[in-house]
Amino acid sequence: MAPVVKIHSNEINHPCDPDSFIKNARFRHHRKLRKDLGYNKVENKWIKTNSHDPAYYDIPVEIIDEKGFYPCGKNRRPRDKNRGKHTYFLETKDPLRGNAENVIKTTIPAYYRIKGTFLYPDISETDEINSKDVDFILEHLQGVKEGSEINLLKFFLFYGYNSYFLIWGANHQGDWEHISVAICDGKINFVIFHHHGLKKLFYPNELEMEDGHFVVYSALGTHGNYSSRGTKIVYPKGILTIDFCNSNGYSWKCYENLQPIGDMDQELMSSGSQPLSYLKQPWQNYAGAWGAVGKFDFTTGPLGPIRKKF
Repeated sequence: MAPVVKIHSNEINHPCDPDSFIKNARFRHHRKLRKDLGYNKVENKWIKTNSHDPAYYDIPVEIIDEKGFYPCGKNRRPRDKNRGKHTYFLETKDPLRGNAENVIKTTIPAYYRIKGTFLYPDISETDEINSKDVDFILEHLQGVKEGSEINLLKFFLFYGYNSYFLIWGANHQGDWEHISVAICDGKINFVIFHHHGLKKLFYPNELEMEDGHFVVYSALGTHGNYSSRGTKIVYPKGILTIDFCNSNGYSWKCYENLQPIGDMDQELMSSGSQPLSYLKQPWQNYAGAWGAVGKFDFTTGPLGPIRKKF
């Protein structure tokens, strides 16, 4: 049920483990016009410094996870339009580019989160499914009988660095990519491929399959998700963006190391066989930036996966 991701043959920014990103990052409190603070794990406090002393790296994950969303729903990511008063970011000293061999050996995890489980047609809003999502889902589900069980999932893929060579200065640290899947009575009903804030829906007969798993093509550098290889021309927020996908690289078999991001006591069957425990990740509540602060929103590290809409 989880995808096979085709990594471009010229990719240099490979999938990474979020735990490795944290281990190699400083944890910083962004303060706009004032000097940023760094968390010192030896003194257990915030200090006004730009020091790269080891005491500022590999901060205990529980300290990072404490900086979750505000009760009002605002996040803690610098430059974000929905940010609250205090913002934070994880910053690596150098780009964390990952290693293809680690991905091939399946030591790099992919993640999934159950966004909701419903009995058709009673799909309702939640913290992670808004009214537009509900309308979209009901409009696009096909061949569903009343009372059928609908599971709405997201699969999440993490890369340590995003580079877009066609636009100077458009790179950023950290890169959470995602794919949405609607499952009806244990079978895929549709898949949504997300790229640059855009999305495109495909039904099972339109998907490329490999060993019983649908195929995702990861765009060179940007890691946008597509259903097929080739050159892709898209216009996120009206900006011309060209992505390149091919199948000449290696395959990331996400189903071989798939981990949950969740807080509900649920199970989901993997490939119709083994249940996947629905447990929490130690960093999942963190609502700051996964990456350094850039000049713009789109060059600042992204939010993590916990509140991404369907």
